[in-house]
Amino acid sequence: ADIILTLEKFAESYDYFDDMNTWFDKVKAIADSLGFASDMKAYKADPTAFKGSVADVSMFIRVAVTGKQNAPDLYTVMQILGRDKTLERIKAMIVSLKK
Repeated sequence: ADIILTLEKFAESYDYFDDMNTWFDKVKAIADSLGFASDMKAYKADPTAFKGSVADVSMFIRVAVTGKQNAPDLYTVMQILGRDKTLERIKAMIVSLKK
C-alpha cells in the first residue's frame, strides 16, 4: 500500500521541468507525508520512529521507472526518458501492484 501511495503521489507532483533539487524536495515531502524520514540523520537516530527513509521512497520510484534496484542517477534517467515515458512506467507499476 505504501508503494502504491508513493507512486501515486509522485505521479501527481512530477514535473519534468523541475531542477534536481526541486525534484528531490518533492520526493522528501512525499516521504514525510507517508511516515518515512526525509532526514537521514533523524532516521539513523531513531529508525523505529519511521516506516523507513527517503532512500526507501526513492527505491520505490527507481524500481517503477527503471525496473532495477541499481540504476544511474534517477533524476537523470527520468530526464532522458522524458515526462510521458516516466509517467507511463510509474502508472504501469501502480496497475501491476493493484492486481
